[in-house]
Amino acid sequence: MNKLLIKQYIDKINTKDILNFAFNNGIEINSSDAEVLNYHLKNDWMELLYGDPSAIIKNIELKLGSEKALAISNIYFAYKEKYKDYL
Repeated sequence: MNKLLIKQYIDKINTKDILNFAFNNGIEINSSDAEVLNYHLKNDWMELLYGDPSAIIKNIELKLGSEKALAISNIYFAYKEKYKDYL
């Protein structure tokens, strides 16, 4: 049930949502960066939530640069820890 709800929520997220989330968390990204993140969110969400995200994070680092990737991965791990009981 949780996976279905998560998938439905992820399907509704768009690049503007990602840009706003990044801005609200102090990360400067552009629309191209948001599209990369949106792609991985939509296509790799199961691996991000339940598997080993290291290859995905490495791919994001190659596309966005190490500084942005580090900031994004820090937020990712903080939220994953915060909401782990709901996954």
